[in-house]
Amino acid sequence: MKKSLLLLVLIIPVMFLFLPKKKTDLITVTKPVHVSLAKENEEAESDAMDQLMKQNFNMTRDPALNSIPKERLIEGAERMKAMTLSAQSPQSMVWSERGPNNIGGRVRTLLFDKSDATGNTVLVAGVSGGIFRTTNFKNASPSYTPVNNLLGSLSISAMAQDPRPGSNNIMYAGTGEGYFNLDDSRGIGIYKSTNNGLTWSILTFTTSPAANASNFDYVQRIVVDNSGNVYAACRSRFCNRGGLWKSTDGGTSWARVIGTSTGSCGTSVDLNANDVEIAANGDVYATVGVFTTGKIFRSDASVHLANTGNAGTFTDITPTGSFWRIELATAPSNASRVYALFQGAGSNDVSQIRRTDNSGTSWTAAGAIPVPTIYDQGNNNTFTRSQAWYDLTIAVDPNFDDTLIIGGVDLLRSYNAGNQLDTNIQLDRSRGDIFRKSICTRRPAYCPL
Repeated sequence: MKKSLLLLVLIIPVMFLFLPKKKTDLITVTKPVHVSLAKENEEAESDAMDQLMKQNFNMTRDPALNSIPKERLIEGAERMKAMTLSAQSPQSMVWSERGPNNIGGRVRTLLFDKSDATGNTVLVAGVSGGIFRTTNFKNASPSYTPVNNLLGSLSISAMAQDPRPGSNNIMYAGTGEGYFNLDDSRGIGIYKSTNNGLTWSILTFTTSPAANASNFDYVQRIVVDNSGNVYAACRSRFCNRGGLWKSTDGGTSWARVIGTSTGSCGTSVDLNANDVEIAANGDVYATVGVFTTGKIFRSDASVHLANTGNAGTFTDITPTGSFWRIELATAPSNASRVYALFQGAGSNDVSQIRRTDNSGTSWTAAGAIPVPTIYDQGNNNTFTRSQAWYDLTIAVDPNFDDTLIIGGVDLLRSYNAGNQLDTNIQLDRSRGDIFRKSICTRRPAYCPL
């Protein structure tokens, strides 16, 4: 008996050595280490959260891929839901909201429905709560309704609307928050709506089991040009997937237009796409570099015409410097003017703010536009306070190309093309815009009666 047990103990480990392994050329990304400024008690809390997340990962991961098969978990949840519905009748159950009422969470995208000339229809999405919709945005207390609490992913990080007349009913929503924060959530691709955001369906090309699904793990930004072409800036959980993708058929099929994917991390480049913008003249600008080398690319519409935005049409217009994340803003009233916020390589803060007035042929010198500081908890800190990798945004007034808004941990505004930035922008909640009332005096056209 003892000999049999001993033999069994020796055989089992050897059997595991010969189990078949799933072949894959996907290489998992290692999360970067951020500079931590937390206090000791915050570090302890973070450690506890890390342990919980590690436990959850180990309990749900696929050993063959060493990642969580999120799509299969969703499928399992749907099956359980169907079984539950068949066993009972929840229609007879009546629920009332009991709070809390401060559950908005982080919001990375907001969309004003162009179909509503009154400006009252707005869609807003959270990175962990899905899409909400209001039709009374300008009310003192607007009401928001979730469009669907049962979407396969409630991590919505980007939305865009087709700008073509007669096509404003078409909208896109990208899933996944891809900035390596502790509580980020991997997405499942891109959703599409054809009825102004009332209902949504997943684009099969972008989700499992499609061959290219992992390229759309984290959709950072979506834009639609005046021809209906859709661009998606994506990052993957794998170092050799992601990039900037383009669809010319409403999301049915996609092609990578920026980024080189190979079987190794060392030769796969420009895949951590972060931002994509369309200039007033149709030029397409895009950035790559989420904890990898940051670059700015441009596809010139005057040169490439109908092929603008295709693979092989983009030129690197990055100014001198070493960068990671880069955020862009094109000026709607000036097709040649583009602003850029640069997170310095090896830094957690914005190191430069630069502007081009000739579509990227040249840029303002480093330091010509000062990086502002804010009075933050008793100290003067860079306005991103070591979080440029996480919360960073920029926008230009639609009517005045010298009025610039930037955001880190605070919002700041400039009326002179970035040369001077005012701090502590106040929200005029009665009008629902991001400018305080003084802008109506300085920019009357922006505030119609």
